[in-house]
Amino acid sequence: MFDFLKKSKPALAPAQQPKQVIRIVERELGALTLAEWCSNQGLAEQAKSALTSPLLRRMLQVLHNSHPAFQVMVQGDTNARAMQQARCEGYTMALSDLESMGTYIPAPEQIEAEFAAEEVPDNLVKEFMADGRKTA
Repeated sequence: MFDFLKKSKPALAPAQQPKQVIRIVERELGALTLAEWCSNQGLAEQAKSALTSPLLRRMLQVLHNSHPAFQVMVQGDTNARAMQQARCEGYTMALSDLESMGTYIPAPEQIEAEFAAEEVPDNLVKEFMADGRKTA
């Protein structure tokens, strides 16, 4: 059954080896986060050029002018005020996120975990008793 695994393929000469092709696999745009968008230089540059458009700047100014914080609450209990505050915070966050999409922020380097034994010099090793007191 596993005879095909036992057979080894002969190594190809360098001229016969297939060329390696690197393809960029794009994710569905709906699955990107703001951090992923900003860490992609191409997307950030496209957003920056779009945000410099006079029409889009005017549209953003209209959205800023229509901010829910400018609406006056005539009456309202604590729950209505809390809902209005949450609406204002969400609106502010959405506008600032939209405007920050034009800023390129390089992704931080991934830290690789190491599980090697740590070497501690003998002069730093101190012995303690079970209750935390130093040994004599």
